[in-house]
Amino acid sequence: MPQKILYTVNFKSYKDFPLQPKIFRNLVQNSLPLTQYKDSIPPLDIHLINIIRGGLLGDLTGIRRSNSPTDSLKIEQKYDRLEYVDHLYNVFYDFVGSPPAIRNISGGGAADRQSYWFRTYGHKELAKIISPFYQFDSSLGKLIKIVPNDIDQWFNECVLAYWFMDDGSVSGNNSKTYYLNTQSFNLDDIHKLLLVLQSLNIQSTVKKDKISKGKTLYRIEINRESNILFSSLIKPYILPIFYYKL
Repeated sequence: MPQKILYTVNFKSYKDFPLQPKIFRNLVQNSLPLTQYKDSIPPLDIHLINIIRGGLLGDLTGIRRSNSPTDSLKIEQKYDRLEYVDHLYNVFYDFVGSPPAIRNISGGGAADRQSYWFRTYGHKELAKIISPFYQFDSSLGKLIKIVPNDIDQWFNECVLAYWFMDDGSVSGNNSKTYYLNTQSFNLDDIHKLLLVLQSLNIQSTVKKDKISKGKTLYRIEINRESNILFSSLIKPYILPIFYYKL
């Protein structure tokens, strides 16, 4: 894949999304007022599209209904990432009926914990971006998340930044190692991701992470020689609560 020419792109950062009042729109599902409201929402701009795509490479979940042509997004993070979820609420404000809420979680082999989450309305504009990230797996009998085949046409530093905020990690102090958690993707999809990272001149490697239910899971490690470039490309879009990762 040819490398992209790197230059400063005027994508929006978190500072460009104003704080919005947390409101309940109280529009009944499938009602005429809700339909009219959805029809009044303007098309997604490139900034929202970048954020959705970056989040879907991470932990954002696209909710696809078999009986509906529209898709919605579920945003959920640990409670200590409240600031990030609130930022995404501001980003998707026009598409949200209820503000973020705390979810109490028990069981699952872990201590009791809290998450912070919200969900968007189902909307045809969201569906256009969400649909390519899902494919029906006949062996599992359900939709699974995939890396879209056209990722090389839209991957950029803003997408990368939201992917990293949503589902990236770092180890070490003076000599850091950056990871992108790709455990939910198969190896073919992970190699697509290596190629688009390379298009930004970022060199990376597939690393075995763990074995879960008899299946080997993998994540992407950013090669040390690309650390400075990686952090400089994404920093303009990173919320302060994630500066520790840089």
